[in-house]
Amino acid sequence: MSFVSPTTGWVLGESPCSARRCFALFKTVDGGVRWSTATAPPFSASPAFAELGFATIRFADGDDGWAWDYNEEVGGSGYQLFVTHDGGTVWVPSSLGPPGRWGIVALGAASGHVWVVTFGSTASDNYSIFGSPVHEDAWTPSPLTLELGAGGAPGLQIILASDLGWIVDTDRGTLAGASLSNEGWAAWTPPCKQRGYGDAELAVISTNLLVAYCPANLFFTDAPPPALYVSTDGGKSFEHVTGTLPSSVTGLAASPSGALFCYDPRGMAASFDGGATWQTVLDLAAYDETPPPSAGIAFVTQAVGYATTLSGQLFKTVDGGHHWQTVSLPSD
Repeated sequence: MSFVSPTTGWVLGESPCSARRCFALFKTVDGGVRWSTATAPPFSASPAFAELGFATIRFADGDDGWAWDYNEEVGGSGYQLFVTHDGGTVWVPSSLGPPGRWGIVALGAASGHVWVVTFGSTASDNYSIFGSPVHEDAWTPSPLTLELGAGGAPGLQIILASDLGWIVDTDRGTLAGASLSNEGWAAWTPPCKQRGYGDAELAVISTNLLVAYCPANLFFTDAPPPALYVSTDGGKSFEHVTGTLPSSVTGLAASPSGALFCYDPRGMAASFDGGATWQTVLDLAAYDETPPPSAGIAFVTQAVGYATTLSGQLFKTVDGGHHWQTVSLPSD
């Protein structure tokens, strides 16, 4: 899902079809009260993938958006990237390098610019960062590259806030990071790089206020317990937060009010006191759902937020995350 204002947003999903995976795109312009069917990106879909998998959508404004997916039947790297400049009516392919040589890891857009992190798009074995003005398809590489680890479980998170940004590079442990300013991307030391911590999860409340969850690294016998760290200076330094965390945390997210949210084994947990205490605010067992393994929580105002599940459930809150209700999408 991707919202560009409290009223306008898109949800990418699937619809039943006879032989192959069929994608569906829905749009709202009234804050989710009504949804209309939009033109889905023309992904080459593989029946080998039973779930959405990598499919991701991001809009920068009411016109400019990007969608990418992975399909091993496409050939080469199997990655597909499409762009729209008319709000999703027409999608066209966009490329970051020769066919079969590049793969997308993360994409984000803010303040008139879109950024994408890739591998294989240059001769380097590292991750590359490409940027373009949102109204154009003029991808240019950043001089900075990030380490491509050998742990077998690579992951990368990009978060943008106004004209600033942060990248966290993980692979069974936090490897490296980058921060964005008006001078471009520069090397940055993310939290959780200490020995024994696993893959960091970062949530940004404002340009100055960042929160990081550091899980225990299961590959270390003497790993420290999971911890929460907070930065009040835009990521220059982090301080440990004393509190009791959920038994496991995935998909860490924050609302503009500073409330924190994540998925845990029961559903969605929230903290309204800076991470000191947590409570279950959405029990997914009641919906016969399994919490997704990655971020599916996004707030568009201090009060209004959305959350998704792997099977396609969409939830909405209008009171800052204290209560959540299901959202019905068109069935055809």
